[in-house]
Amino acid sequence: MTTEKFTGERLTIISDKTFEEVVAAVRSQIGQPDMAEFTQTIRKSTNFDEIAAFVQKSVSKLDLMRFMELDQGIILRRETGADGPKIVRFSIGNPLIMRLLTREVPEAGTYVPVTLMVIERPDGVVLSYDKMATSPGVAANAAALKVATLLDEKIEKLMTNAATGLSKI
Repeated sequence: MTTEKFTGERLTIISDKTFEEVVAAVRSQIGQPDMAEFTQTIRKSTNFDEIAAFVQKSVSKLDLMRFMELDQGIILRRETGADGPKIVRFSIGNPLIMRLLTREVPEAGTYVPVTLMVIERPDGVVLSYDKMATSPGVAANAAALKVATLLDEKIEKLMTNAATGLSKI
């Protein structure tokens, strides 16, 4: 067994919009497929073209879709009451982009789909994302780095739009 240390980059934006406005803006910019249907369609497909066509119907204009959305603040709110912190974790990506990354760097699969956190704090609503381009192994592979950089740009645009209230792109 080996243990490796790595240094990554985290992109953080603080919005003066309400938590609900930011979350709604994130949702409006990512595809919202029915994941049970999505999984079933992928499993039943007989070739890559069928998968690619279905993915293209599932993603947004930013080429992203939601895999999962978790209300991570609910336990804290149950403990502290309704005024407790609001925290939502979005699992976001695109299976076609994920395939390009993991083809080059299989370990990159640990980091895709990516995580976008939306956290209500006293100083504003924080959007937080660990950049894919700085995940282990990606920077050392030119092809993976190019794909990861494009993915980071999509997520940064999503975050900026959500933080400023631009929900339509």
